[in-house]
Amino acid sequence: MAAFKNKDNGTWYVQFRYTDWKGERQQKLKRGFATKREALEWEREFLMEKQADVNMTFESFVALYERDIKPKLKLNTWLTAYGGGEWPLVRWPVATVRPEWPP
Repeated sequence: MAAFKNKDNGTWYVQFRYTDWKGERQQKLKRGFATKREALEWEREFLMEKQADVNMTFESFVALYERDIKPKLKLNTWLTAYGGGEWPLVRWPVATVRPEWPP
């Protein structure tokens, strides 16, 4: 993880490579951060989102899903269909969640 300072305008940027969900190497460049700390924080969050890990907790999966879907919906749809995010979150790994009930 490295952040670089743009000498032309004094802003910070991050440039790094990561492996996507298909196993292919990708390069990412994001510019325009006011501080080095902001740039590194953005990089950390990006990498956590792109991590293809089936051992993440269901709570983390739901939080990721919520961040992805909520901006695409109108507020009323979010409140009606998803209860405003008041979901009974569990702390089980996603790989152990099964559709059968009772267990």
